[in-house]
Amino acid sequence: KLEETVGSVLFERGAKGMSLTTQGERLVGYARRFLSAHAEALDAFRHPDLQGELKIGLNGDAGGMYLSRLFARFAETHPMAKISVKIAQSAVLAELLDAGRLDLCVLSPDCAGRPNDDDLLVHEEPLAWIGAVGGRAHLREPLPLALAPGRCNWRTRAIESLTEAGIPWREAYVSEAPIAMLAAAAADLAVAAAPSSAAVFDPTVKALGAETGLPPLGASSLALRFGPSKRTPLAEALASRIKDAFAAPWGGAPRAPRIFEDA
Repeated sequence: KLEETVGSVLFERGAKGMSLTTQGERLVGYARRFLSAHAEALDAFRHPDLQGELKIGLNGDAGGMYLSRLFARFAETHPMAKISVKIAQSAVLAELLDAGRLDLCVLSPDCAGRPNDDDLLVHEEPLAWIGAVGGRAHLREPLPLALAPGRCNWRTRAIESLTEAGIPWREAYVSEAPIAMLAAAAADLAVAAAPSSAAVFDPTVKALGAETGLPPLGASSLALRFGPSKRTPLAEALASRIKDAFAAPWGGAPRAPRIFEDA
């Protein structure tokens, strides 16, 4: 009936089951945005009186940078709520959370120091080598890297993988801000290790493939973590919105999760 309504074939049917056609994938995008708007509307009317201040921590990677748009929309549907956002490395956020200075964080559990059994994994994607479109930084020896300082999963993966592959490298650019690392890559000053989605949002950079000879980096993950005794109704409502935003699978290919599409 749905195919009749839209006038397109949405599913490829075969002996091994069904899969989405190109038109089906296109419709899924609209459906997810519709369901997201539906959930947002219900949330606004069911909990219009939720109030107070939420202190949120973001680790500043591709997911964290764009989640700020979600917070802005959350504030619109919950006008009595105040959202304060702190952007820092995951290890710093974990310390602030333990000290009671933050209510909720979206962080990389691999970089947050001690493990937390209550972490809720909300997103995972491959790490990639990011370089300038048409750039030559990946051809230089030693390989110039744009890195974050201190305890950073991206930094650790980059250094360990290059060392294991026997590829000489040097620290060419250092910044705590992922956007600054990507700017160095875009200027062809260095190569950065970052989530593959970084190349989706910036047309001046691209993910460098295996043909460059650079080793694989593994995956990067994001998790929700509450502070001690911080599971307030307002914090739970925002956490639910974040979980929904990352619920759509990426299908293996670098593409923006639903929150980015909606924004």
